[in-house]
Amino acid sequence: MDVLFSGGMLWDAAAAAPRPGELRVSGQRTAAVSFGAALPREGATVVNAAGATLMPGLVDVHSHVSFPP
Repeated sequence: MDVLFSGGMLWDAAAAAPRPGELRVSGQRTAAVSFGAALPREGATVVNAAGATLMPGLVDVHSHVSFPP
């Protein structure tokens, strides 16, 4: 199943800051990224990503680790 995220901000490793774009995921893999033209909607569930920042190919490794005193 393909999912297309539209209307959000995308942040990739090449950009200094998030920018508007679309992301298409097929299965568990990034299938397409666009920073201009709309991606094809055929065969995809479209998700309105307004207000979200997506990071295709990047992992947020931020964590809080606490140890007992």
